[in-house]
Parts: sequence; C-alpha cells; structure tokens
Amino acid sequence: MNYFLGIICPIFYLLVMGGVFLRIFRRSNFWPVFLSIEYFYVLGIGIFPLFLFLGIVKIPQQYEFYRNDLENISSISLLHIAAYAFGAFVGFFFLKRFSSAAAKSFVEKSKRININPLGFFYFLLIFSVLGASFYFSAVGFERALTSASASRGGDFSEFDGLEGFLFLKRFTIIGLYGIAAFPFIVAKKKNLKSSFFLFFVIGVLAYLTTVSRFALFETFVTPLLIYFAYGRSKTSLKSWVIISLLFAFSFLVFLFGKEFVAAVSGFLYSGTRIEFSTASQEAGVLDPFSHLLFSIDAGVNNFFTTGPFLANDVLLSIFGIFPSGILSSFGLESLSYQLVSDGLRFSCINTRNLVGREADCIIPPYYTGVSAYLFPLVGGFFFGAMRFFLYSVMHRVWILLRGDEAYLVVPYLALLVLQQMMLFIPSTISLSIFFVLMLYSYIVIGRFFHRVRWSL
Repeated sequence: MNYFLGIICPIFYLLVMGGVFLRIFRRSNFWPVFLSIEYFYVLGIGIFPLFLFLGIVKIPQQYEFYRNDLENISSISLLHIAAYAFGAFVGFFFLKRFSSAAAKSFVEKSKRININPLGFFYFLLIFSVLGASFYFSAVGFERALTSASASRGGDFSEFDGLEGFLFLKRFTIIGLYGIAAFPFIVAKKKNLKSSFFLFFVIGVLAYLTTVSRFALFETFVTPLLIYFAYGRSKTSLKSWVIISLLFAFSFLVFLFGKEFVAAVSGFLYSGTRIEFSTASQEAGVLDPFSHLLFSIDAGVNNFFTTGPFLANDVLLSIFGIFPSGILSSFGLESLSYQLVSDGLRFSCINTRNLVGREADCIIPPYYTGVSAYLFPLVGGFFFGAMRFFLYSVMHRVWILLRGDEAYLVVPYLALLVLQQMMLFIPSTISLSIFFVLMLYSYIVIGRFFHRVRWSL
C-alpha cells in the first residue's frame, strides 16, 4: 500500500504544481516569483518521495528512525501530500471570484500607497549594509560565521551571552525585500547593472549570517528569472551562456549551500579541511530537501500521540521584534523565543522526531510539516488552499498591473512577508513583523515629507 501511495501521491502533487505553473506562465510574468518560492516544496514533497519509492534514492542515514524501511513512513503522511495538493488545486483554480475581487482591491490600495521602487530599493540596501556591519562588529566575524548554521535552527548556545545582538541580523536580511523592485527595474530598464550587482552583494551578506540558500536565490537567480520573464534578453549566444551559468550556480547552491559557510569557517578558524558531505548522501542532490517528507511524517506521528501541536517558540515569535536583551532587562525573558528551552522549540522537537535521539536543532518542519502537526489530511487541504489562493490573487495582480510595474512593489512585498511567515520559523516570523512595521514607518515618514515639501 505504501509503495502505491508513495508513487501516486507525489505524482498528483507534481501534476497540480505543473498545472498551476503553466497557467501562470502563459498569462503573467508572476512565474519567476512563484518558481523561486515553490521549488523548495516541489523538490521536497514531490520529486524526493517519488524517487524514494521508485528506488532511485535512499532514505538519508541521519533519519535513524526509518532505517531505510519505506514501511516506516505512514500512509497518512503520503495521503497528506495528496490532500495538500488537492487544497492547492481548489485554492488556485476554483476560487476565481474571490481571488479576482481581492486582486482588484489590492491593486487599488497599491496605487494609493504608491511607493517609489528605486528609492525604496536603495533604502533597503543601505539599511542592510549597516545592519551587517553592526552585527559583525557586535558578535565578531568569526563567531558570526561559525554559529550561523546552528542559530538558523534555533540553537544560540555558541553566542555565549551575546544573544541580545542577534536582532541585528534582521537588519541585514531586510535587504532581501529589495527584490520587490526588480519587476519595475527590469521592465523600465532602470539602473539594471548596478542593481543586479548591489543586490547580489546583499545576498552574500545575508547568506553569511543566516546560511540561507534562499538569500542567494533571491538575490541572483530570481532577478535573472524576472529579467528573462520581461523579455529583456533575446535567445542569443550570450543569453544561453547566462542561462547555463544560472543553472550551474543553482546546482552548486543545491549541493553545498547549507555546508559552505561551516566548511569555510572551520578551515579559517580551526584549520580543518574543507569537506562537503553531499557526495556521500543517499539522496544526492535531493538530500537537502528530504526532510520535508519526513517532517510531515513526524507531524502525523506527533498528532496521533499528543494531539494538535504548535511549539512555544513559534507562538512567542510575535514578540521577536524586541531584542532578547531588552525583554530580559524588564524581566520578560519568558516572552523571548530565543530563550525558550530546546524542549519547546519546534526545530528541536521536529529534529528529534526525525533522528530518534538527542540532536542539534537544525530541522524546522516548515509549512507542510506544520500542517501535519496541527491536523493530518484536513490541515494539509486547508494549508494548501490558503497558500495557493494567495498565489491566485498575486497572479491576477501581475496581470492587472502589466505596464504599471511601479505599483507591483506593495503586492510583491506582501507576498514575501506572508511567505516568510508561512515557514513557521520564529526568526523569520519576527523579521516579517519587524519589516511590516518598518515599511509602515517608511510610508508615513515619506508622506510627511511630501506634504511638507508641497506646503513650502
């Protein structure tokens, strides 16, 4: 039974994703944005489980609970993938009236807000560079590199009392939201070369502090995809060379993105050899994405053991806009997700459910896994429907604003904020809330100076 479901459910999911992508690709330039976000899930709960049950790849050794036995993967977990795909199908294709109305409303609000794309882009870049500079100065460049991987998973033990400076990382990552200006930059040919270069620099800084492959993709791959989507490059030899380099870079990020910072920092500060474990991984290129399937299974098992579950650090992430040092100074350290014990961290609980022993807190369950922790099958359907209804709205926004790309900044930013919150990682949730407050302040201050200028 598991073998049948392990093939049918991922195929159904991949067919739905293919249908959604083709609909977007044919009608709007939203497809690079959709692809840059969803590739992670397509590889993790689509391609990997399909290859696993076809015998092309094996279960990675770190998941000791499964011991390379596919029967240890619950049938409900595989059906959860199908339920998520069905929800996605309904949310994208069968709620057209609601998504159309929401898109029109969104466009009207975006035009009223009217953020200058280039001005906002450079503001974020400056903000990001200053944030990186302060962060490296506060914790030290060596500690920043060597602790980047652990802190991403929620383990802050290596900071040795410097946890209060972790909030500075968010200033660096804020620069990634500058991608929202690229549809305008590319469509209107505004400062193309300098924008590409500066944005990639920001991506490198964000990557060094967070070890997030998303940072590199968002600052290198996604802008180039947007560039091709808007037809600014013809299929010349130069274009094919750029496309080839793009895919080569993407492949290297897939393989070594999680390990590179740790390997280089170990070589620089500990004298260890630069080695990557990818070559020996059973799932090969797909190994970095394999945890998505097993996180769903961990969520299903946890649900039938303890009931619906959402970890404390996720619930406390709304207070993450305040540095932990400030909360501690007021005796409110219990509200800081950074100071929550390992037993109450989602990444720790999920990791231990996967590996079957005490381990570093490095595997958060992400969106699809959280849906299983909350409610198998039903949660998958509703989470899929909500996510892809949002994509349907954004797809229609891109159509309505064709030729008026300056107004795409607000919808694109809204999508990025919601997508980051859907990761259910406390640091990204608090960052998203912080960014929304910063964006609101930017808009209010901008309007104030605009009124002053006209009154003078």
